[in-house]
Amino acid sequence: MHGLQPAMARVVSRRRLLATALLLTLLLCLAVALAVEEGDHPEPARAAQRPARALQPTAPATVGGPMAWPELALKAWQGQPTVPAPAPMASTPAPAAPRPVSAAVLQPAPPGVAVSRAPPLAYTLMGRYDDGSGQPQAWLSSPQRLLVVRQGDLVDSQWRVERVQASSVDLLWLHGSERRTLSMLPL
Repeated sequence: MHGLQPAMARVVSRRRLLATALLLTLLLCLAVALAVEEGDHPEPARAAQRPARALQPTAPATVGGPMAWPELALKAWQGQPTVPAPAPMASTPAPAAPRPVSAAVLQPAPPGVAVSRAPPLAYTLMGRYDDGSGQPQAWLSSPQRLLVVRQGDLVDSQWRVERVQASSVDLLWLHGSERRTLSMLPL
């Protein structure tokens, strides 16, 4: 028990030291932020003591070939381009004119041909379960959720489960009496 107390004391003193350092850092940041807001920009002491030096490039500029930086600066000051004009590109054939497209005329479907107006069914039949009650259940999966349905249940308030079979589920679209069958995916 006595050996544990000095270790705990070290942990507590280390925590106090870290908390104090954090508090001092926060106060220093706050003081600098307030000084910058008021317009006081502290000048570094060493910068005021050093004489100003002219900047010298370490290597000549290579834009458009080797050219000394004073020449580039003179051209820029005179409003002349400092970058040479790009070389002409190899000639490429002009794109072919688009083919004329005839306007498609939509005609109604001939009588006897069913036109699908139901929204796509975003579910996949994942499995079937029979709990012995006489009403088998089907597991329907979509990217958003998993449903367990049986005959008579509504799916997304627009499809009714008509029948659950061994490897498929028959659904009826309520807004147009269109039927869809979801079959099990082969393994």
